[in-house]
Amino acid sequence: MLNLTLIVAFSLVANTYSYTSVANGPSVHETGDLVAIGDVHGSLDNLLITLYKNGIVDENGHWVAGNRTVVQTGDLIGRGHQDKQVIEYIIKIQKEAEKFGGRWVQLMGNHEWMEIHNIYDYANDGPGIGFGSLQLRHKELHSGEIGDWLYNLPVIYKWEDTIFVHGGLSKTWISKYNVDDINQHVWDYLDGLHSDNTLANDLLWDRDLATKQEEEVCSILEESLYNFNSTRMVLGHTITNTIGFEAGKIGDRCDGKLILIDVGLSSYFKSIPKKWSALHIYRRNFEHEAMIEAMSERRIDKFGRDRTKPEPRDNNGTGRKDILYP
Repeated sequence: MLNLTLIVAFSLVANTYSYTSVANGPSVHETGDLVAIGDVHGSLDNLLITLYKNGIVDENGHWVAGNRTVVQTGDLIGRGHQDKQVIEYIIKIQKEAEKFGGRWVQLMGNHEWMEIHNIYDYANDGPGIGFGSLQLRHKELHSGEIGDWLYNLPVIYKWEDTIFVHGGLSKTWISKYNVDDINQHVWDYLDGLHSDNTLANDLLWDRDLATKQEEEVCSILEESLYNFNSTRMVLGHTITNTIGFEAGKIGDRCDGKLILIDVGLSSYFKSIPKKWSALHIYRRNFEHEAMIEAMSERRIDKFGRDRTKPEPRDNNGTGRKDILYP
């Protein structure tokens, strides 16, 4: 049964990151230290385009993101026609990322959760589609490499000061527990060690943070973030244009503390324009920024000389020596 360790968070970590979402690959910054991708829904072709345009893979689908981390927030399958191809590709790219010092973090979505529980309402199978047949789908999702992989997906992930879940987290009691223990509780359920699936159902299906009025949910979000010692939460599950954001683009609420990244990437959603949006989170080096700022300020010495611009040392080793070079 559940043996969760309570978290007592005395203060939030410093907000040392900035984020931006992009429509056609990073146009200002290079690829983020972390890149997050929303729901895929059986659309390998569109996933590959998104990864390519966001600097994660090359034109052949191979990892080029070095030691960066990619988080995909679940719902790889369901609705589309390439479910098996998507899963096989993710298993492959996870291994490639690890080989080059990077990491692909794959979360469980509610569609994976449904099919683990033999609910195939959104499955598409047939000649050249999905797993070929419902019988083959059932077999592969519950055994072998794909089954083992699927049953071990986490439902929540924390990177630095950011929490990732598929659906949402509007019940603050969940945030009082350790992320690792929440995942272990779900894995123990899938292993048949207990029958409590409350945590998974809440995290995978909840839409309240995304859909309810901000005055109702931002305080709830703040409490959960405080408990997790985090500054933002990233969700998939709810397509952004269904809640008022521009179609195909990432949305945010609660002063940017809640980021919504399900942009309707799948080819199943034909009416949603494909802008290949992904969330990029960049580390900020405050020491470097402070140094650059200090170097840009005009400084006058006690003799009235402008010492803002660096002066090279002469052959005797004298000259400007109070400039720090990055």
